[in-house]
Order: sequence, then C-alpha cells, then structure tokens
Amino acid sequence: MPFEIIAKTISKLLDPQYVTFDFKIKDKNSSVRLGDNVSLAFEPIKNPISGDPEAIRVEHASGFLFKWAHVVSAKEGRARIGELNFDYPNKAGFVTKVKYGN
Repeated sequence: MPFEIIAKTISKLLDPQYVTFDFKIKDKNSSVRLGDNVSLAFEPIKNPISGDPEAIRVEHASGFLFKWAHVVSAKEGRARIGELNFDYPNKAGFVTKVKYGN
C-alpha cells in the first residue's frame, strides 16, 4: 500500500532499465534525475506581482500518499523511456517527506 492501488492505473509495463539516481534534496528547490531518462526539478511558487517566493502547503487528512506537502512549481518535468515520452515544464508540483512501513 499505496503501490498496489497505483499499479492498477498502469495499462502497459515497460522493460526495466538500470540507471543511476541523482537526488538533490533542498526543500522546495529539490530535484531528481534518473539516468538520462527522467528529470524533475522544483522551485517555490512565486507571487505573480512581487516575484517573491510564496509558501503554500497542502494538508491531506487521510494521508493516502502523504500527510502534508509543499506546493511548488515543477520547472522541469521530462521522461524519455521507450514509448513514454513527455515534457511538462512550469507546472504544479508537490514536495514532501514520505515514510512507508507496516
């Protein structure tokens, strides 16, 4: 849990690939790169008038995926894996700490 439920939303599995993971954990300025295949980079949401960083946080009472998360700007979001190819820069994102266990 919750991976069993997420797996039900997948219609096609791609072959596994072995790549390096490069995490840069810097709160709202975090990023991750999975080989040359996937990259995500976040930054704080900025006030549209002043350009100053905004602090927005989501609370999720049931905590299905997370209990709380910072709302951030996903300045980079890219995947190039077999048939899965997309870019979605400058969209919304979430940064949180996740702990799974039984």
